[in-house]
Amino acid sequence: MLPHWNGSHRVRRRALRVLAAATATLAALGIAELALRVAAGFQNRSTLEAAWSEARTLPPGSKARLIDLIRPSLDELAIYELRPGLGSVEFKGAPVTTNRHGFRGAELDPEPGPDTVTLIGLGDSLMFGHGVGDDEPYLAVLERRLNATRPERVWRTVNTAAPGYNTVMEVATLRSRALAFRPDIVILGLCANDYAPPEYVRLAEDPTALDTSFLLELVRGATHSVAASEPRDFLTHKSEWEAEFASLPGRVPPRYRATVGVEAFRRALDQLAELSKEHGFRVLAFATYEYRFTDEMLAAARERGFAVSSLMRELEAQLRREGAAGFDEAAYRRSSLVVGPGNAHPSALQHRMAAEHLLGELERLGWLDRPIRHGSAPLGAVTSRR
Repeated sequence: MLPHWNGSHRVRRRALRVLAAATATLAALGIAELALRVAAGFQNRSTLEAAWSEARTLPPGSKARLIDLIRPSLDELAIYELRPGLGSVEFKGAPVTTNRHGFRGAELDPEPGPDTVTLIGLGDSLMFGHGVGDDEPYLAVLERRLNATRPERVWRTVNTAAPGYNTVMEVATLRSRALAFRPDIVILGLCANDYAPPEYVRLAEDPTALDTSFLLELVRGATHSVAASEPRDFLTHKSEWEAEFASLPGRVPPRYRATVGVEAFRRALDQLAELSKEHGFRVLAFATYEYRFTDEMLAAARERGFAVSSLMRELEAQLRREGAAGFDEAAYRRSSLVVGPGNAHPSALQHRMAAEHLLGELERLGWLDRPIRHGSAPLGAVTSRR
């Protein structure tokens, strides 16, 4: 009888161990599910709709969050725009001023004066100048360089870029607000963000919903875990979130889904091509640091007859001067090409490099030498990877 008893005891002990392991696993899964639901409740404060209630009207010199810089746009595709008349608030350590039109920079009238050439920039935080001062974004530097080297005309740039914009939002801004400035040249800034929405344009999630498992959706990749870089910094720029937007356009509110994805990007390029024909401006698609999708974006721009150009060779050369063997992400983030260790946006140095590159491109294209307003057709596709 003893061997039988020992065998039964071993079976019971094994069963108890399995039961304990299963109980611990279920408890861990339950804790993980609860943690994800609590996190979702906090993340809901970073949705665009929730964040508007946190916006503040700031006096000059105040420290601003992104939500303090923007307001809802009347154009549904633009989604939001910079607040007009910001009086040199501090954003990410740098002064930011907007004019009465809601564009970064000094005041200017829509109607150009005599012998005035207007360059309009469409872009996101890279063109906006995330982390650099008002006179440092490459469009501002380009304007100064043009007026210094070609004083026979008056050159002006209009920086319509805003942090978080994608190409759909940028073209919508041109159509609804910037065409009034009668552009001669449009510079379209491209980067990988242009397929995606701003991170904060996302669906709110119900932490109490019982018809879905947040943990299972996370495993399936249908949701994402994000954490803002600063507590209660209700809108942080997308580059400062710890995870990418994982499911597009499924995680985007229905009203914004027309702004998201490859097809939306291509439609925006088509609209830009039509506007260039209708209003007689030329388009240069420009990339600084080439991200994952930049090559195919530049190719799509080229297919539509835009001139295209990239700063990548100059960036690689600068990294080699600083001791790197070539271009790699880690070397780039440690270099003088970025604002700092916590902000990988272009530094003032990179903005100056971009301005010089664009000046050379516009000269090479011949766009600075001949009259270009009043219905002149865009040039054919021209590529430069200097």
